[in-house]
Amino acid sequence: MASSKVINPSVDKISQTKILVIGDVMLDVTHVGHVQRISPEAPVPVLELHQVKKYLGGAGNVAKNLASLGASVTLIGSVGRDQPGKNIISLCAQSSIQFIPIFHHGPTTVKERFTTTQQLLRVDREEKISVQEHQLVSAIQSTIAKVDAVIISDYGKGVCDNLKAVIALARKKSIPIFADPKGNSFKKYYGASYLTPNLKEFETVYGPSSNEQGLLTKAKKTVLQLSIQGVVITRSEKGVTVCTKNNNFSIPANAKEVFDVSGAGDTFIAFFALCLTIGYPLSDSIAIANSAAGMVVGKRGVVSLSMAEALPLFFTGQSNKTITLEQARMLAKCFKQLGKKIGFTNGCFDLLHSGHVFSLQYAKKHSDVLFVGINDDGSIRMNKGPTRPILTLQDRIPVIASLSVVDFVIPFSDRTPLKIINAIKPDILFKGSDYTEANVVGASQVRRWGGQVSIVPLQKGKSTSEIVKKIISIH
Repeated sequence: MASSKVINPSVDKISQTKILVIGDVMLDVTHVGHVQRISPEAPVPVLELHQVKKYLGGAGNVAKNLASLGASVTLIGSVGRDQPGKNIISLCAQSSIQFIPIFHHGPTTVKERFTTTQQLLRVDREEKISVQEHQLVSAIQSTIAKVDAVIISDYGKGVCDNLKAVIALARKKSIPIFADPKGNSFKKYYGASYLTPNLKEFETVYGPSSNEQGLLTKAKKTVLQLSIQGVVITRSEKGVTVCTKNNNFSIPANAKEVFDVSGAGDTFIAFFALCLTIGYPLSDSIAIANSAAGMVVGKRGVVSLSMAEALPLFFTGQSNKTITLEQARMLAKCFKQLGKKIGFTNGCFDLLHSGHVFSLQYAKKHSDVLFVGINDDGSIRMNKGPTRPILTLQDRIPVIASLSVVDFVIPFSDRTPLKIINAIKPDILFKGSDYTEANVVGASQVRRWGGQVSIVPLQKGKSTSEIVKKIISIH
């Protein structure tokens, strides 16, 4: 996989991003209960019902994922004039999704799942009703010029049968189009930007491949035949295979525990499209989408990630871990909501040595997420005099960020990191044993919100000053 250069697309862009989702909307209903006996009428479990939950499904779930992240979302789909259709309209309003319904005379698609600790049964009520091209074009006319991206969420229920004019209109306005495809042919997606089929969907059209190279050959052919930028094939435990006009790469799977695969594809395309739209490189967009889908399959039912769960994905695992103070504040808040223990330490890190590495390893061992403050050049001159730093901030940041134990790097220009400490409110403040707790900057603040100060033992003779002296003595 091609690694990114400097990445820092602002997550603030998410709230300014407008995305149009077109596709098959459905109502997902989950009946939750427990089983204690077998029916005397037949050898089947008796579900004692405790709760009924209703969710947006299909294209609605894609829209819900985007809205949960703060994006501005318009959804176009087809529903019947029935109670499930009314439920979908209501759920869209609750999630701040602008829904433009195309009404039909049949029933709204409903998927009902009956679950305990696992799914027992799924009941589908649906009727395929093909939406005509002029209906789609009419529905998107008022919104297409205002959006930054279009997502086509095709579940084969009829809304996405006629896409030619929609794709042409989006391309004319240079709006990227992301399609999650279905069916035995992908020809109707001609001219889209990216397709995101799973392996089964891809092989339904192009046949099975005996190895990775065979899959890539077919994917490359797809890219050229359909005049698209790339095809992104999700392959469950085998990860993601990506093929573009100029590049191929794979990303390993990210799910730690699979509980329910419902909605994973919706989450993947929502995150993938959003990341590319706000400026992330292709490889990072796919990695983030893959991580998000991996989190969703560990949950029960068709669900979207909360902002607290999702926001860290836009930063963690990236090649550049440098963040601003405001980004650090947002991330720390999210991590706290997830119950993560936040650690903080700081330093100049002018000529990184084994003493620094030991201290950082110690801090990470005792925290879940480690934020590291790093003095900028002016701050070091204020504290250490005009001859320092030896290495500029631009040279020091990549070295610190390359360490696996460091999660985030926050440059600061003040004499002390007090602003950072007050912003992220760490659970543990780490400082070397050349300090006592009484003179550690931020110690009183950390104790005030229930945190603690940890004094890290120093390694003898390991300091930047000693290294400088030794270099001078050699010359």
